[in-house]
This record gives sequence, C-alpha cells and structure tokens, in this order.
Amino acid sequence: MEPWLLADPSSRFAEYNGVQVHYKIIARDGSPGNISAGEAGEFPAILLHGFGASIFSWERLMQPLAKVLASTVVAFDRPGFGLTSRPRIQPSAAKENPYSLDFSASIAAAFIDFLGADKVILVGHSAGCIVAADTYFKAPERIAGIVMLAPAIAAPFMGKLRRRQGRETRKEEHLERNPGSLSRARLLVKLVTSLFLGLRAVALELYSKLKRFTQSLKELVANIFAGVLAAALRSKAAIWMIQQIMDRYSREAVRFAWYNPQMVNNSIIQGYTKPLGCRNWDQALLEYVIAMLSTRDKKGRKLAEKIEEISCPVLIVTGDTDRLVPAWNAEKLAKVFPKSTFHKIKECGHLPHEETPEEVLRVVGEFISSSIAKVKCGE
Repeated sequence: MEPWLLADPSSRFAEYNGVQVHYKIIARDGSPGNISAGEAGEFPAILLHGFGASIFSWERLMQPLAKVLASTVVAFDRPGFGLTSRPRIQPSAAKENPYSLDFSASIAAAFIDFLGADKVILVGHSAGCIVAADTYFKAPERIAGIVMLAPAIAAPFMGKLRRRQGRETRKEEHLERNPGSLSRARLLVKLVTSLFLGLRAVALELYSKLKRFTQSLKELVANIFAGVLAAALRSKAAIWMIQQIMDRYSREAVRFAWYNPQMVNNSIIQGYTKPLGCRNWDQALLEYVIAMLSTRDKKGRKLAEKIEEISCPVLIVTGDTDRLVPAWNAEKLAKVFPKSTFHKIKECGHLPHEETPEEVLRVVGEFISSSIAKVKCGE
C-alpha cells in the first residue's frame, strides 16, 4: 500500500531529493496545520524519532510542547520509517543514500529553512539523537539547543585523556621557557628528559605510522565485509527473515521498551505497526541497516570522534530503568558536552516522551528558561 493511503487529516507531505517526506506541524497555539513566514515563534522545535518509530511516538508531546515553547513544532518520519516513501536504490548509484543518517540530517536542516527561523531546538530520541548531532554539524549557528531523550550514542572515553596530555605538554613548554630556574643537577635531569622525549617522539611516530597502516587495513577489511553483508541483506532470504522477525516480535519489542509493559495498549501497538502496511517497508528497513554500516562523515570521522565539539546547550533525559540504552551511558555522555544538563526519570524505560510526557515537558521548559533563553540574551 502507498504510504499516503495510511495518512490521517493532519498529515503533510513534502518532496526532498526524490523522497516524499511525511511530516506533521503544530502551530505555536497548539493547533495542527501549516504556518506562514515569521510565525514559527522564538524557539521552534524539530523532533527526530528513533529506530522503528515514527511521528506517532511524538503524539503525546507535540501539542503541549508547542504551547510550552510558544513556538511551532515539526516532526517528520525518517526514510525507512513511518509514512515517508521508501524509494528503491541502486547499490552502484552515486546518489546520496536516502536511508542514511546524513540524509535524515539534511531533511532536518531543510526544515530549519522551512520554518524560517534563525535558530531551532532539536529534540531527538534514541537513534534520533545521532541525527540531531549530525544536523548540528551541518548548521551549528542555526541550533539554539539540543534535547536528547534516551540517546543511543555511546559516550566517548578518550576526551579526558587528550585534555590531560595537553596539560602535560603545556607544563613541558613552561619548563623550557624558564631554564634559569633550574640548578645544574636539574639541567642534567633536563638533558636525560630531553633524550627520553626525543626517543618517545620517534616511538610515537613509528606507532602513528603503524596505526595508520593497521587502520587502513582494518577499513579495507571492513569495507569488504560491509559489501558482502550488504549483498546478503538485499537477498530474498533476508527480506523473508525480516518479515518473520517483525511479525513475531515487533509487539514484544514495544512492550520491552516501556518500564511498565502493561501500559502498552492496542492503540500504541497499532501506532507502531501501521507503517508495516506500506509498500517496500521490509526492503527499506534492510536498506537502513545497510546504511548504518557506514556512519563516518565526509571527513572520515565517526560521531564519537567529534561529539565534544557540540557547544550549544544540551539536555539529556533518560529513564532509570532503560533496558535498551543504560542510564549510566546517558549520564556519562552528559559530561562530554561543555553546556549540558542531565535529568533521570524514575520508573521510566526507553521512551520518556511516551511514558512520562508531563515530566519531560517540565524539564524541557526549565532547560529552555535556564539555558537557552539566557544564552540568547547574552548572559
């Protein structure tokens, strides 16, 4: 079935690079529909859902969030999910992969222009937080802040080590600029130290070259493996398998994500499974998985290698009993950002915006007034 046949009266569609993107928009007064230029409000928001979800997952949050922000709120279905079209792709084509995270980030960036706002707030859930981060790097000057709900981003562990190494280098430079303060004994120590540092530099250079070689070899093997895996995932057997998995376990997966599975009613199950009626949903889901095999940016960096560069205010919200992305990872991730706020919700699973929308709204409202509004005012 064509996706638009499953749409409801509040659904909207817009074409982006050959993909019919399904989206919904809530005006600043909480009413659904369209907006005119200049009516987006001070802090319009773009909502980015996670893996296996869609606009449906934001239903309990969109309207009240628009009122809290006094601004327009937009949510769209990322390619491969919801009611956004699922185009067939040619593996050998040079065209941008519509199922990649980067393509979703490009759609989000296009919505910033659509809203006609100077700055927007990005709200991501789970894997949608990766898209939010990628969108930030496309237009950092257009992002007022980022809200990450149960972020499916592995917290990097090398940042503190790099900073500590930087401090050690500065100490060495300070000693070199003040030789007069050293005694003769210290000069001897300095000589030995310099020799040691020289040998260390040579060793590090050799290590660096070896690392580059092994990295190149690793990437070569990874690319070969990714190609073989991609071919396997595009086979009829893989399509049959994904159909069986989704038919048997999709409902259980939704319940597993909640702290209290008994709160998952038929309406919620139907909201998550309705997109499975779309034509080519199975092939599109596999194409999404294939696209995830390569998550480097155009400079060859993975998100974990550059996430510390996000300088706008970031709010991270997690459930204390998240079975999919542990709360400790979210708490550790919050320490990476220079302007971060962390909040843990009690008796909540992987879906804070669905399980506890009232608390999420309260925390977001406090974050806007205490972090984003102050930054905009120059405090």
